[in-house]
Amino acid sequence: STKGSQLSFSTFVKAEIVKAVPKVMASSLCVIALVFALLTSSTAGVPLSAASVPEEKAGYISPSKDAHLFYWFMRSYVSDPSRAPLVLWLQGGPGGSSTGFGNFLEVGPLDVNGNKRDHTWLHNVNLLFVDQPVGTGYSYVDDNSAYTTNEDEIARDMVALLAGVEKEVPGVLSMPFYIFSESYGGKMASNIGVAVAEAIAAGHLHLQFRGVALGDSWVDPISCVQSYGDFLYINAQVDEEQKKGLDSYAEKMDSLIQANKGVEATNQWGAQQQYMENVTGGVNVYNFLQHGAHPNEAVTMLSDPHPLFRGLKADPESELPKLMNSDAMRKKLGIPDSVVWGEHANDVFSYLSNDFMHTAVPAVDTLLTTSTSSLNSAGVEVNVYVGALDLIVTTPSVDNWLKKLKWAGLDSYEQSERELIFVGDTPATNTTAAYVKSYDNLAVYYILNAGHMVPADQPATAFEMMRRITHTAPYEG
Repeated sequence: STKGSQLSFSTFVKAEIVKAVPKVMASSLCVIALVFALLTSSTAGVPLSAASVPEEKAGYISPSKDAHLFYWFMRSYVSDPSRAPLVLWLQGGPGGSSTGFGNFLEVGPLDVNGNKRDHTWLHNVNLLFVDQPVGTGYSYVDDNSAYTTNEDEIARDMVALLAGVEKEVPGVLSMPFYIFSESYGGKMASNIGVAVAEAIAAGHLHLQFRGVALGDSWVDPISCVQSYGDFLYINAQVDEEQKKGLDSYAEKMDSLIQANKGVEATNQWGAQQQYMENVTGGVNVYNFLQHGAHPNEAVTMLSDPHPLFRGLKADPESELPKLMNSDAMRKKLGIPDSVVWGEHANDVFSYLSNDFMHTAVPAVDTLLTTSTSSLNSAGVEVNVYVGALDLIVTTPSVDNWLKKLKWAGLDSYEQSERELIFVGDTPATNTTAAYVKSYDNLAVYYILNAGHMVPADQPATAFEMMRRITHTAPYEG
């Protein structure tokens, strides 16, 4: 590891935006059995001095000989961060970088231009960004055999990563631990959550695991793709024949999934995405009210013609890759010379293409009935949230996969009343921002005026939701 620069982090980011020269990405960018015998090694994390963050630490932890996962920990602003929750943020894709997107474009202390984020989650919680699966962001492999091909392998690597973090980052064992996620990250979070609970029960991890938050999550892909026809028809984006076309693709995917033909199902998903774009004239899947590029860089699609390689990655010419691949940032974080941030995102996706359309609903069921401490004796706290304007994961698709749960509390959940959530600068300016429906250890949030990436679209509402989930104090500006 390398010693961090003493330059103020805010000043550092702004300086890099001015001077950085874009580096060419070598590839297109992607969309969206626990094993403890693995050798877990790590570089000693590099402490990072920053005026905007009380304490930071970044480094590599190797869950196997040829796999190297990168983490970036940031300590909370609260007076006693050792008692504040620890939030692990998982980006989607698979292949989207948490240290880039989740950090600079959604919940971290600074935006990509070096400006302080008003609603950074550091006001309430400690943050842990991890570039995973291996090959994502700053993470890398020495041999292609180290890429993950299914959820069990992803979960195995993440348990090894967290075991390393327990040793590398002081104080984490006293922090209530939550896994927050977005898009494909929600599918991974469900399975990682199960693996973490099993590791705690076996004595291999000692985190105070309380809950998961599955945001606009690809938990049950077939529910998502089956919803597109009706959803777009109701919103006047397709006619009846075009709706039938979308439904036909969904039927093919369902048959292929049942036949255990994962790669073929994933290819059909890509074909459906292309068909959807053609018949709607370019509906923005991150916000169905828009066509073309989303104004927020966090949700801008690439122009790559292949629908399998679009999505959570910014254009190489935009500010985020310039910042993440700048010499000063790489030196500050201790990134090897051979590693280019985001270069292998499409490889990450390709190796997981057979698993992409598989459901994670059974993992959610397991979490709902798995206790990890006296604080969640009924089971892990499972929180689901979805932006009302999301097309990738529509609100009807979330309701549909929830009905597939075998959890004993499902009927009581469905009969529970929705609660209104108000957000505003003052009580006088509060407006209805979201709805939440809950029973026992399941809560589902519906976020108004937000698309696929809720914290980017509605930061104040996302903060209020986060603080409810983590049982922390209201935002005080």
